[in-house]
Amino acid sequence: MTQEASAATIRLPIFLLILDVLNSGGEQARKFLKRNGLNVFRKADFYDVMPLARYIALFEEAALVLNEPSLGVKLGRGISPASLGPLGLVVAGQPTLRSALKVLTSRITALQSGTMARLSEVGDLAIFDYCLLNQKIWPRCQDAEFSIVSTCSVIRAIMGAAWRPLDIHFEHRRGLSAKTLEAYFGVTPRFGKSSNSIVFSRIDLDHAAYEGSRTIDSSRSIKFLERHLTDLMIESEPDDIVEKVVSIIDRYLGESRPTLSNVARDLGLSVRTLQRELSVRTISFGKILRQCRLKRGHALLERGELSLDEIASDLGYSDSTAFSRAFRQWTNVTPRRFVRSDDKTRKMMSC
Repeated sequence: MTQEASAATIRLPIFLLILDVLNSGGEQARKFLKRNGLNVFRKADFYDVMPLARYIALFEEAALVLNEPSLGVKLGRGISPASLGPLGLVVAGQPTLRSALKVLTSRITALQSGTMARLSEVGDLAIFDYCLLNQKIWPRCQDAEFSIVSTCSVIRAIMGAAWRPLDIHFEHRRGLSAKTLEAYFGVTPRFGKSSNSIVFSRIDLDHAAYEGSRTIDSSRSIKFLERHLTDLMIESEPDDIVEKVVSIIDRYLGESRPTLSNVARDLGLSVRTLQRELSVRTISFGKILRQCRLKRGHALLERGELSLDEIASDLGYSDSTAFSRAFRQWTNVTPRRFVRSDDKTRKMMSC
């Protein structure tokens, strides 16, 4: 369920990590803290929240103020399960990597809302995806790099420090932190993808947690914390077939063209069953695909980072002419006019 940026929130422990770095960052950092009234958060605890959009913007600005383009990587490397509060403790208490990541993805809204975290198993691969649902929160590369690096840190707490993924994806374009990311992961990240992802061997999911990494060994304690996490959930993620189809299409966009048969396969359904389930909800696969393309097309145009040809390719069109024709059918304006319009006009076009 997509939220407006103003509605989504994040609990403060992660922001407090940024605050600690800023407090030791020199005169410019101190001025930044004072200008934004941030020292008030120093007494905050796990249960306090702040708007997610503000957190993302502050994270980006903090990296500039500190002249630290790898700030998200730096903070993510130091994350342990305990850093994530009750959520991290339950993750640390799981017997295998699969169960740990399932807890992390299913309970992420105990830590922050307006967020998609998903574990997929496709053939011989396991894929952990992370992104913010509100496409208008941009730029957000520090949060993306922090989240993927910190998730890798949690995986290494279970698998061992030598573990490395097969592939790493980021939504944003290659930046100054690319070399640092490559050194940390042991693989060259790929940028400009549809989501922020860790791709690794599916066999790893069955790996038993090292005894030293399991900070909780009482099943009663874990059950108590799981019940507590339910109370902390900021937002309940819908378990609806349409939302699942949207989620899978979003994963395919930027990688390959989503098809009805591929989406049905990933859902473990036959094509006919999926069509029937969507028909009951008075929507078709084609309409969902168009809506997903329109939403992503809007976001990519507003960011202004890609050419029309690159956007067309990302959305699965043969060329920019085909994309422009489809975009005009959706909005009654060309992509170029959409880019030149103001925010109020864009919002009307998007309706």
